[in-house]
Amino acid sequence: MTLLHAPNEKKLLVWDLSSSIKKGTTTYDTIIPYDNNHILFSFYQIENVLFAYKPAEEINSQEATTPHYEKRTIYTNQLIQDFPIYKTKSIQNPNAKSSLDFFFYTWDAIKPDGSKIVQVMRHLPQINIIDTQTGKITSYRIKNNPNFSLLETSMESMNVFYNHVHADDNYIYATYWGKEPWDDRFGVEVPIFNTIHVFDWNGNLLYKLTTDKSFFRVWSDPVRKRLYTIDMNTDEVYYIDLKEL
Repeated sequence: MTLLHAPNEKKLLVWDLSSSIKKGTTTYDTIIPYDNNHILFSFYQIENVLFAYKPAEEINSQEATTPHYEKRTIYTNQLIQDFPIYKTKSIQNPNAKSSLDFFFYTWDAIKPDGSKIVQVMRHLPQINIIDTQTGKITSYRIKNNPNFSLLETSMESMNVFYNHVHADDNYIYATYWGKEPWDDRFGVEVPIFNTIHVFDWNGNLLYKLTTDKSFFRVWSDPVRKRLYTIDMNTDEVYYIDLKEL
């Protein structure tokens, strides 16, 4: 089941992909009223259960909440279990020159079997792996790099590390930048992202792939064993044949 969240319409949409392909138009199997706008990622788990990611939110100019996951019902929007990611519910920094909540920004992906969720952090070279059964979180960070002590600084200059992630049942594919932020204004050409970090689900960094095309964002195809991307400047589609790795 493919579950889509339309926060502005306050709906969850069950997308019938097979029917959409046959009819040549978007077809939904079910449309569910869902008044819960503060969700960044939502992952279907089992019948009537999803994992909803609640991002960090700014309380004021000096304080922000920390992000967490919630296990919720789909049809009644009820909280089943809370999955905190950090030990503290909020952080403070009176010297911060940038938004504290943005420091915790991640891209997330769920393992197809539903057992784990991976987060790759934008402003730290770190991934977090969440066990969806126990709530246990294990984090892995590249050594000799910035850490959470950044929260004690003015945070004026922070590099961008991970930009996107996708996963299959065996591997995690994370696009890596590791430099200063690029100019992301509309109409400005996106720089070349040619590094992909490949992890296993135990957090081991197995490969650092260097590509001849820009892989800004990635999507895994476990059937054809391919890793797809769209060139943000030309809209052309490319893929890596994972069977050759």
